[in-house]
Amino acid sequence: MIIMKEDGEQVKIGSNEIWAVAIMGIAVFLLVSAITFNPANFPLAEYYKGQSRTADRNYVGIVGTYASGTLILLFGLGTYILVGILGTLGWHKFKEKKIKRAHIIGFMILLVVSCTFLDNIRAMWYILFMGWGGITGGFLNDLVSAYLGKVGSFIVLGILLLVSILLVTEVSLKTIMSGRKKAKFPVITAGNIAADQTKLLKPASQTATEKAGKSALKPEEVPVIVGPVEKRKKPVQARFEFMDELYEPPPVNLLVEPKASIGVAEEALHESARILEETLNNFGVIAKVTQISKGPVITRFELQPAPGVKVSSITNLSNDLALSLAVPSVRLEAPVPGKAVVGIEIPNKNPEIVLIRSVLEHETYGQAKSPLIFCLGKNVEGTPLVADLEDMPHLLVAGATGSGKSVFIYSLITSFLYRNGPADLRFVMIDPKMVELSAFEGIPHLILPVIKDSREAGSAMKWVVNEMETRYDSFLHKGVHSLKDYNQTKPRLPYLVVIIDELADLMIVAPLEVEDRLCRLAQMGRAVGIHLVLATQRPSVDIITGLIKANFPSRISFAVSSLVDSRTILDISGAEKLLGKGDMLFSQTGSVKPQRIQGVYVSRQEVNKIVGYLKDKYGTPELTVREVFEEAKEEMAEDDDDDLLFNEAIKVVIRHKQASTSLLQRRLKIGYNRAARIIDAMQEKGIIGPQDGTKPRDMLVDESYLDKLK
Repeated sequence: MIIMKEDGEQVKIGSNEIWAVAIMGIAVFLLVSAITFNPANFPLAEYYKGQSRTADRNYVGIVGTYASGTLILLFGLGTYILVGILGTLGWHKFKEKKIKRAHIIGFMILLVVSCTFLDNIRAMWYILFMGWGGITGGFLNDLVSAYLGKVGSFIVLGILLLVSILLVTEVSLKTIMSGRKKAKFPVITAGNIAADQTKLLKPASQTATEKAGKSALKPEEVPVIVGPVEKRKKPVQARFEFMDELYEPPPVNLLVEPKASIGVAEEALHESARILEETLNNFGVIAKVTQISKGPVITRFELQPAPGVKVSSITNLSNDLALSLAVPSVRLEAPVPGKAVVGIEIPNKNPEIVLIRSVLEHETYGQAKSPLIFCLGKNVEGTPLVADLEDMPHLLVAGATGSGKSVFIYSLITSFLYRNGPADLRFVMIDPKMVELSAFEGIPHLILPVIKDSREAGSAMKWVVNEMETRYDSFLHKGVHSLKDYNQTKPRLPYLVVIIDELADLMIVAPLEVEDRLCRLAQMGRAVGIHLVLATQRPSVDIITGLIKANFPSRISFAVSSLVDSRTILDISGAEKLLGKGDMLFSQTGSVKPQRIQGVYVSRQEVNKIVGYLKDKYGTPELTVREVFEEAKEEMAEDDDDDLLFNEAIKVVIRHKQASTSLLQRRLKIGYNRAARIIDAMQEKGIIGPQDGTKPRDMLVDESYLDKLK
């Protein structure tokens, strides 16, 4: 319900508050009427020992007289128990606590058993002949006493009364006997979790520390549960101001529609919080859970240590916490950025799949202004997240087989296709694995066919370098320094995104050549609208070199097999404890710590639908640079003088004073064919002599020739 105030401000009142006020109002009404009830005012008073009716003096009038008289007639003194039950239900509604079916059943049993027990001790109240338990208690007490006798019925009714109280309050009898309250619902304790036997064995200094921790950690506080707010609106196909007017993006109904998430029961979260606190206490660590964040795949418990507790004493117990919670692994973040707490991330028993459509239709994606926005996934609080490749400006992705790299590449390309037409964005896709990026073969956004041969990848990258240099010449002619400024006038240039799905295959074929061109593009490509996305399943130092890492500050790591791989890609540990299937750590430029995200999922069937739509709508792309690309291939194959390693090879043979194919293979880490072509080119240039049987080639130049190469 929304109420409009005089100043125009809207005040929202929830239905729980309305029910709470109504129920507690009824409870107060019945309490006042019962306290001021006079049997002589009740219409049935003449049937009670000859009493005649007198003037009504009930504080709440004739309605209160009838209500209290009827309830006292039925339940006797149990009327006050009924009033207490109504007050408790109203308070639970007001605090928005879940009222379970077990609570309702427990309250009903408590009322009936209380009336029967009251009548069992048989004491007349005023002039009502029915006794303390009313008609209900009198009938049931007579029935039970007929079979069990007075003493037996008293014992049985006392036991039933105790059971009903335990059922309603959810307090363990065992913890009552030991002087502790079980912290299951709704309070989570932290200050009183030390056992009495442990206290007797601890020195005075440690006991003082625990007392300080208990005073700082109030056991009455309940951890705040934070989760995604489901606001499912009618989806609207987003259209962006920077999008080409002639481009019609694929409809969102080609993607699978997300379903409502099941979530995790609050009782289970509170129970996990209690186990965490008790496990830490068993190792002498006093702490309490202050907030619980529910995500699609993991739940983060924010733990506040007591004063004097070292963070390392918590992080060293990750395996013990995983054992206590019966989960495969537990990841600790100490401390959580921006908070004075330790984050403990625990896998959910029923993980949720984050479909790409749920992020594409979210306002976070729709209201973003950059053309290179792509869907990332959801964080530990279930909030949809996007990222901007233009700000990164390049991205390095790593992870073991099956961890979600290829699906991430699919989602990145899909996100771009929903925002940009072929006039706004073009792709260069290099897929040495030959099975992943081939799904996008034929879309109008491709400026080159999907490169499947690792040997052709060098030609494609050389073409991209030439394109970068050409764009810089155009920028210099126009006097601009960015692509946005250049596109203010015509002709316009599209963004160029180079995607390499497996970097390791390229680094094996030509490591120095690939590394040199990648670093050159990474250093100079941003200003002219060229961005790189590299993916590899081998995050080793020979693949992700220090030079590549320096030029790719934005990185994503999916699950890896070892701590060494995690440090290679992210410079910190943690990726080895990820769950796989899209679970990632995202380290963005300028971020202090990587952020844990559950990546979006887009299936191969959805990709095929999108590609089919674009092919039917726009036909086969016109690969206008295909001829230039072929010329680059021929140039690399025939004119090795332009090879980036040619000068380096000359230095090697002069310093070793011999020239052979095997020498170049060992020193430059290249293949036989390429080394042989370089040797032939050296002979044509007059640097070395012809081959003379098994003898080494003669050197025709000396070290002074090196000055000409500078």
